[in-house]
Amino acid sequence: MKFPYAPVSYGGYILLEPRAPVVFTNPANGNSLSLKALVDSGAARTVLHPDLAEVLGVKLDGLDTLPISSADHDSKGYDFALKVHLAGDHSHAYPMRIFPWPAYRCCFRARCVL
Repeated sequence: MKFPYAPVSYGGYILLEPRAPVVFTNPANGNSLSLKALVDSGAARTVLHPDLAEVLGVKLDGLDTLPISSADHDSKGYDFALKVHLAGDHSHAYPMRIFPWPAYRCCFRARCVL
C-alpha cells in the first residue's frame, strides 16, 4: 500500500508526512469521523485524540485507563472499541486506543508484511 505525503505545518516549519484517509466509527451510536491520519509503521496501535473521541459520542468518564508511552510523551490512554478502517476498505478492522498524543490528532498503525 502506498500513501501520499502531505505538507503539515509545525512550529513555523513545513514537514512532509505520509497520511491516509481513515474512518473511525462508534458502534454504540453509529457516529463516524473521517480523517487524514499520520501513517506510522512503528506504532503499536492506531490512536485517536480524546477530543475527537468526544465528537464520536464516546464518554471518557468511567472508561478503563491504561498507561501509554510514546517516544517523548507518557500519559494515560482509554480503552474503547471504536471501529477503524481505511476509507473504502471495510474488510479490515484495526485495534486502537484513545490517547492524548500532543503532536497529532490521530495516528494510523501500519504494518508491512513481506
